[in-house]
Amino acid sequence: MSRQFNQSGFGAVEAVLILIVVGLIGFMGWYVWHHKSTKTTTSHSTQSMGTTTPKTTGAPTTTQPAHSVAEAQNLVQTAYDTAIAYVKKTTNAGQGEIDSIKSSLSSDLYSKLSDGAAHGVGYDQILCTQSVPGSVTAVSGNNSNGVLTVLVNMGSATGQITTTVDLNNLQITSITCPA
Repeated sequence: MSRQFNQSGFGAVEAVLILIVVGLIGFMGWYVWHHKSTKTTTSHSTQSMGTTTPKTTGAPTTTQPAHSVAEAQNLVQTAYDTAIAYVKKTTNAGQGEIDSIKSSLSSDLYSKLSDGAAHGVGYDQILCTQSVPGSVTAVSGNNSNGVLTVLVNMGSATGQITTTVDLNNLQITSITCPA
C-alpha cells in the first residue's frame, strides 16, 4: 500500500511563523528609523546652536570655546620653537622673531611687541631672556572662560613665561616674562 501526502498549501504553523518574521522585520525597521530620526534632530540642533544645553535649574547658556586646550598648548609650543629657530639663525632677532610667529599672536599683542622692538626694550620679548634656551616646553595651566594660561618652561633658564591663549581665536594674547 502506498501513502499519499497532503500537499494542499500552508499549514497553521507556517502561517504563524511567517507572521512572526514579518512582524519582527517591521518592528526592527520602525525602531531603527525612530532612533535615527531622533539622533539626527538632536545632532542638528546641537551643531547649529554651538552652545551647551541649558540646565533645568535655569542656569545661563555658555558657549564652548572653538579650540581645545591641546590645540592651544600646541600653538604655544610651535610659536616658541619657531622663535628659537629664528633667533638661532640670526644675531639680531628683534622684529624678525616677532614676525616669524605673527600668525600665532593676536593683533593687539603683535602691535605691542612690534612697538617694543622698535624702541629697543633691552631684552627678547618672546623668549624673555638675552640667551637662547636650548628648548622650551609648553605646559597647560588655568582654563577659564575660553582663555587658557600656558606656562613655558625655558629649559635651564630660571622661571616660566606665562602666555595667555584665546581659545576662540586660537591666538596668544599676552606674554608675561618671569620677574
